[in-house]
Amino acid sequence: MEHLDSLLLDSRYEKQKSSLQIELENFLLKFHPPKDLQSATPMDVRVFIVSKDHKGKTVTHLPSCNNESDCNCPKSLSAGSVDSLIGKIRAIFRDNGRDIDNPAASPIIKSHLKAVRLEQSKAGVLPKKAIQVQFHKLNKIVHHIRYKLNNPRLSTLQKYVLLRDVTFFIIIAQSGDRAGDLGQLRLNNIIVAPDESIIQITLTMGKTTKVNSPRVMILPKSDGPFCPVSAFKTYNSFLNEKNLQQTGYCFKPLLPDNKSLSLDRPFSSSLANDRLKSYLTHLKLWQGESSHGIRRNVASTLMLLGVSNEGIKAHIGINMDSVLRTYIAPAHSKLQLSTSKSLSDNMAKLSK
Repeated sequence: MEHLDSLLLDSRYEKQKSSLQIELENFLLKFHPPKDLQSATPMDVRVFIVSKDHKGKTVTHLPSCNNESDCNCPKSLSAGSVDSLIGKIRAIFRDNGRDIDNPAASPIIKSHLKAVRLEQSKAGVLPKKAIQVQFHKLNKIVHHIRYKLNNPRLSTLQKYVLLRDVTFFIIIAQSGDRAGDLGQLRLNNIIVAPDESIIQITLTMGKTTKVNSPRVMILPKSDGPFCPVSAFKTYNSFLNEKNLQQTGYCFKPLLPDNKSLSLDRPFSSSLANDRLKSYLTHLKLWQGESSHGIRRNVASTLMLLGVSNEGIKAHIGINMDSVLRTYIAPAHSKLQLSTSKSLSDNMAKLSK
């Protein structure tokens, strides 16, 4: 039972929620008289939410601001971050027996979120989106890693990291999957077809996937540096040759000492972001991208190739149309520019 409970507590969300609960409880203890989760009111929760604003990075420019690039306007949490924070606080109270009279689900808190959205909307605050990782940058990373793999002085672990990274980036560039979800892929859930024409990947854990509703991806063999079949075959052959762990997670991180593999931890999205940043920084190409930017680029590319919205959603694992719209916004901008230019050119011809 302890093992099962530990699995629940091990998720990133549960860790964040646990840390937030401790912070909230300490905050309530400072009241006069001290309060706890059972006596907290909606207004107490609102005060706590506002107290978190100092950690925000969203600048809400004042009406009198004339220098938006360099000003002293207040910074606060974005409306999206406030919404997420409220969700975690609501779960904390629910888990502690206050489901019916949950103060974080009160009209006061709903009105607070509405006011934050309105304030940021009037100030022209746009939601931040992951910067797309263009394929030409991924191509340079792949060639850079393969160049480094030619070094005969590499240790087994150094070579493992390079092969793991290049395989991970190639698969995510083809599938458009979330880095955190792909990092939880088990070795026995990736299969190469007998004729080596495809690989089948079955994800049973992730943001939108479960054991009883897995996400199955079929990636075909292709020419060029982004072939997922050859990349995985090379990676898997190395694991067999060096007698590295052949069970558990497909992509394993190193332990903090960098001397051995972690056998019970997945390859996290934060680690994927760190690896991506390190390669792009070395190549002097980093402009703030994250691994999620690869996913956005796949979605936009599929749209420009004429793939239907339903086809894009099925390929990269999106359920909501609203999410897809944010992913393909850059592609829409390109199409709008092309359409506007055609209209402008036509109007210019008619005016002659």
